[in-house]
Amino acid sequence: RQTATEYLMQDLDEFKAGLVKCVKAPLTKNEFNAYMSLTYNIGTHAFCKSSIPQKLNLGQYGEACKTILQFNKMRDVSKPMY
Repeated sequence: RQTATEYLMQDLDEFKAGLVKCVKAPLTKNEFNAYMSLTYNIGTHAFCKSSIPQKLNLGQYGEACKTILQFNKMRDVSKPMY
């Protein structure tokens, strides 16, 4: 259990670093947690390439939040992402 927790914390640190690299706008704790959860689920690359960071950095918080809903579909892992 301890090793699993350590691995999780390392992963979270990496995802956090990726998120703060592409989002420069100030976020509340709840906003940060929501975008961190999304980043964890889809990966830093996919998050940073999405329109969310751009919208946040432009101050379009509502639009960025609505964009999260586009990530409610499961991807067919048998097909390449790009």
